[in-house]
Parts: sequence; C-alpha cells; structure tokens
Amino acid sequence: MKKIFFSSIFFILSFAVVEFSHAGVSMKLEGTCRATQLDRTVKTFKYFSSFNGCKNKSSAAYTTKTGDSVLTGVREFVGDKDVYTFSTGTVEDTIRLTFANSTGNTSGTMTYYDDTLGEQAPRKRTIKVTCEIRDYEYAECP
Repeated sequence: MKKIFFSSIFFILSFAVVEFSHAGVSMKLEGTCRATQLDRTVKTFKYFSSFNGCKNKSSAAYTTKTGDSVLTGVREFVGDKDVYTFSTGTVEDTIRLTFANSTGNTSGTMTYYDDTLGEQAPRKRTIKVTCEIRDYEYAECP
C-alpha cells in the first residue's frame, strides 16, 4: 500500500515541474486542458513553459494527460495573444494553442492537423479548449 501511495505522489508531482535535461530547461505546468475534436474524441493534455515573467519567447512542452506523448516547442507573446507552438518536425504534426494575453483565462483555441475525415476534407482544424490554468507570480523584470 505504501508503495502505491508514494508512486502516486511521485506521479502527481512529476507534472508540477518538468525538466528536459537534454535541453537543459526547467518548465512549470501552465495548464491542464480538455477539448472535443470534430470526430467527438475528447483530448486532454497539459502544457508547460519556462516563462520567467520577462521574456517574450520561452521554451514550452505539451503532453497528453497520460504522458505517453510529449512535444516540445515555444511560447510567444504575439500582440494580444499568448501562443504556444509544438511540433515533431512536420507541418502536419504542429499543434498551436492560443490564449488571450491576460491572467485568468480558462479557454482558448487549439489548431491541429487531422486526416481522419479523408483527403477531401480540410485537414487543418481549430477547436475550443477549456483549461484550468495556473497563475504564477514573478519577480520584477530587470
């Protein structure tokens, strides 16, 4: 019983801060989201970033809720948007999350490529995501 308890605690804490040692970047959990794709498949995921409160561009990561898929990318502030872009290297594998650049957002959009409806249908999809977003306080910027 103890082993299961400690394994569960370790699993939960592992999502609070993700460290990508190959990139040397430590990232904090930014949010946990849920979206229903056009084929009615529910997608749940978490996203992370190394944002420190000052820079306009930082490292980011995306993982499915089960942790079986991890994509790395960037977080950028573009105009009045907070944009996360993740890719495995091809345009078809790109996932883009877009939120308003303000504190307390609970929804945004996810743009992704989907070929489940066949070649005749448009492959680029944009759907609404609903999220539990963490709010961090940062030190003053230099």
